Amino acid sequence: MKKYLLAIFIFSVSGLSGQNLYHPWFIEAGTNFVDFQIIEKPFVDHFQSISWNQKNGLSKVRFGRMVNNSFTLSGYMQQVTMDVQMINAIPLQKTISDEHFRKVGCQVEYKFANGYILKEDCILDPYILLGTNGSTIDDITYLGQSAGFGINIWPTDKFGINAEVSYNYLYDFNDYANYNFGLVVRFGNMADKDKDQIPDIHDKCPDMPGTDLLQGCPDSDGDGIPDNLDICPKLYGSAATNGCPDDDNDRTKNSVDECPYEPGPPEFKGCPDFDRDSVPDHLDKCPTIRGAKENDGCPPEEKIRTNENLGTQVQAGPVTDDTTGGIDYKQEKPDTLQSAIPQEQPQPQQKKYYIIAGSFKSYFNAEKRKNNFIHFGFKPEILGREPNGNFRVAIKNYTSLTEASSDLKIFKKDFDMKIWLILR
Repeated sequence: MKKYLLAIFIFSVSGLSGQNLYHPWFIEAGTNFVDFQIIEKPFVDHFQSISWNQKNGLSKVRFGRMVNNSFTLSGYMQQVTMDVQMINAIPLQKTISDEHFRKVGCQVEYKFANGYILKEDCILDPYILLGTNGSTIDDITYLGQSAGFGINIWPTDKFGINAEVSYNYLYDFNDYANYNFGLVVRFGNMADKDKDQIPDIHDKCPDMPGTDLLQGCPDSDGDGIPDNLDICPKLYGSAATNGCPDDDNDRTKNSVDECPYEPGPPEFKGCPDFDRDSVPDHLDKCPTIRGAKENDGCPPEEKIRTNENLGTQVQAGPVTDDTTGGIDYKQEKPDTLQSAIPQEQPQPQQKKYYIIAGSFKSYFNAEKRKNNFIHFGFKPEILGREPNGNFRVAIKNYTSLTEASSDLKIFKKDFDMKIWLILR
C-alpha cells in the first residue's frame, strides 16, 4: 500500500510549475527505506507487498550545491534500522545479524528545469542521478554505484520537498533499491557581478546592472528595448526601428527618414505618397493627382500647365531664416515727417547659438522630444512656432560659437538623429 501511494504521489505532481532558483546551496533532512528484494521480485510486486525496510524516522542528511543551470553535486549520509527477520527471509549472500545499515556517498544530478527542457522557474524540478557510495552491512562496507531519478517540488523560493529512488549495485553483496523522502532548504546567493539582484547564470548582461524584466540587461532610454539590442540606446524608440526614434511611427527611423514628421513607406525613405503614383509628395509637382514618374508625378496635361505658369511666378517676399531672427531687411522708403523726428533706438538683444534636436509640425511631438532629453538630464526648450509653422526643440544654448560647435560634435556622436546649430 505504501508504494502504491508513492506512485500516485510522483505522477500526480508532474504537471505543476513555479518559483525561481537563485540560491545555489541546499540541505535536506528526511527518511529513507532500503529494499533488498529489488532483484528477486518482479517490478509490479514491489507496489503490492511490503518489502521496504526501515524502523526509525529521521535517517538521512544530504548537502549539495548547484554547479550551473543543469548540474548539481551533493553528498549524503543515511542510516536505516532494519528488520533482521525480514532481511534474512530474502535469499542473500550471507545471513545478517546487525540491524544497522549505513550508507555514505556522493552523486551528480542532471536537472530538467534548466531553461532548455523545463523553465528554470518551475515548481517541479525533476532530475536523474549517478553516484558512488559505501554501504555498511553487518559492519562490512561494500563499494557500490547508484543510478536513479528524483524530483524536488518548490512551493516557495527556499523551501521544498524531495522524493528520490535509486538502484544501488554492490560489488560483493546483493543489490538494493533506496527510496528517500525529505524536506529541502535552499540558501546562499549566486554570483552577481553587477549587483542587480539577478544571478550571473541567469543574467544576459552580467557586467551591466539591469532589470529582471529584461533578463538583467539595462535600458538607458526606458523604451523597453535592452541596450545590447538597441541601435539607439540613448534615445527613446520603438521595437520596429530597433530602439531608434520614429516620430511619425512609419517604421523608418528618424536618422534615415527624409520626412521624419510625416508617415510614409520605407521604399520612399519614410515620405508619403498621397496620390499613390510612386512619386513621393515632396518630389511630386502634382501631389494630389496621380501621374507618371517621367512627368514628375503629374498627368501630361498638368505638366504643360505647370511649365506655362513657371514664367509668371514671382517671389512672394524676402527669405528669412534663424540667423536673421526672422527680420526683413528690405529697406522701405521712410516717411519724410517721421524721419525728421529723432527716434529712440531699441537696444539689440544678444543673439544665442541653439543646438536643435528636431523640428515638428505637431506641438505634441515637440513635447515628446523635449521630455526625451529631460530624461537624459538636459534642460531643453521649445522655441515657439517658426515662420514655417514648425516647433523647434533646443537642447542647449550658448553665447560662444566655439563652445556650441564643440558640443554639437559630441551630441552628433551620442545621438542617432539630425542635430544642427542655429543663431537667433
